[in-house]
Amino acid sequence: MKLAYVYFNDLNKNSANVNQTFNMVSSFTKYSEVYFLSGYIKKSDLKRRLDFFGLSHNFYHVRLLTLLFTKNKFIEFALRGIYCIQSLVVLNYLNVDYIYTRDFSFIYFISNLPCFLRPKQKIIYEPHTIYHKSSSKVSLAHERKALKVPDLFIPISNGIKIDLIQNLGIKTNKIYVAADGVNMDLFNNLPEKLFLREKHSIKGADSIIIYAGSFKKWKGVDFLIKAYATISTMCDDTKLILVGGSLGDIARIEQLIDDLHINKKNIILKGFVSQSEVVELLKLSDMGVIPNAKTAIGAKYTSPLKLFEYMACGLPIVASNLPAMREILDETNAVFFEAENSEDLANQIYCLLNDIEKKVDLQHNNLTKINNFTWDARVKKILKWINSSNNHL
Repeated sequence: MKLAYVYFNDLNKNSANVNQTFNMVSSFTKYSEVYFLSGYIKKSDLKRRLDFFGLSHNFYHVRLLTLLFTKNKFIEFALRGIYCIQSLVVLNYLNVDYIYTRDFSFIYFISNLPCFLRPKQKIIYEPHTIYHKSSSKVSLAHERKALKVPDLFIPISNGIKIDLIQNLGIKTNKIYVAADGVNMDLFNNLPEKLFLREKHSIKGADSIIIYAGSFKKWKGVDFLIKAYATISTMCDDTKLILVGGSLGDIARIEQLIDDLHINKKNIILKGFVSQSEVVELLKLSDMGVIPNAKTAIGAKYTSPLKLFEYMACGLPIVASNLPAMREILDETNAVFFEAENSEDLANQIYCLLNDIEKKVDLQHNNLTKINNFTWDARVKKILKWINSSNNHL
């Protein structure tokens, strides 16, 4: 099978979107012939980005002469249009069987073209949200029009699947849910926890709680900080590590820490770090938290990479009791708390910190289940489903 993977984004960004894209292209390449059509990026920058995410350059890469600029919506709209035109020109010359994309602007652009100008290949769309519910840029009418273009849909959550069917009229047999995954190669042969704590100069802590990911409001990091303010009064030997966040988001979190009068020595803000360092920080920790808020994207439309990274490290997980979390987790490998309830989050963390038997059970179960959620496993399932669906297209 030959695929063109089409996605326009700033590949220099330290984002889960870029991480997921590179991992998917890399895994697809192991089982099919793949051409990745992206915006322009220098070869040296590409190598640096792949090193950052712990990947090698094993795919064909078509770098189109367009850069993404999102500060001005009119310029962004024009640049996305230019990228789509360039992509269609290249696709006309590529001998591929399918176009695989997670780029809504690409399928929306195609929906505005007459049939004779549209790609001849079958189009597979991987939605990561329902845009008219999560973005002011897209109306229901626009989304319905765009979603008439793809032949198959591979949403990352059941919440997206339900809305595709109920709100957007997509037939069930055209949809296959595939949660995100993890690169297990990064988790092999890691040093022991005590060695890593020494390496990262983290001392004087019996227990370490970690959050790794974006600090956007819907991620619920603010609720975790408030919960930690309570925990730190009961367990003064417990530290909190926060990995990720833009400069603006970090400033907001630092202000919240000051407002709550939390000892700054007990909270370690790491910013964005390489994937190898993320893995080491997870390995030296004792518990991972996913405190998503009750927004549509936080509750239904997400499949967070951190969840699978926590599992790959065998971390006990404390997660918001939301449908998106329940798609992967249950009581055998996580403890749940009421979303947006800092007091309940603090209580669940405190109880788990003091329940050694429960922590060991959660650790074992996560290490057992994670093999179902690698990027390679995801790609194999997707390709198998595409092949089985081919007769019905």
